[in-house]
Amino acid sequence: ELEKWLGAVGSDRLINRRSTTWRQLSEKDRAKADTAQASILLSKHPTLIKRPVIVKADKVTVGFDAATQQAWQG
Repeated sequence: ELEKWLGAVGSDRLINRRSTTWRQLSEKDRAKADTAQASILLSKHPTLIKRPVIVKADKVTVGFDAATQQAWQG
């Protein structure tokens, strides 16, 4: 699932870089966030995943701001 989510929204959108977990990571681990190893990083530290991740068929969204609400309602 992580690979699917990363492919759909990218690591910039999926990884919560404001979390306590992110701040506690080493620079080496943070560097993995923008590489093919992002899924490994997220599986090791699931609290880095922004929530909610909403999946329906091929549509994936992260978070639930006004734009996301509109996308799912429209």
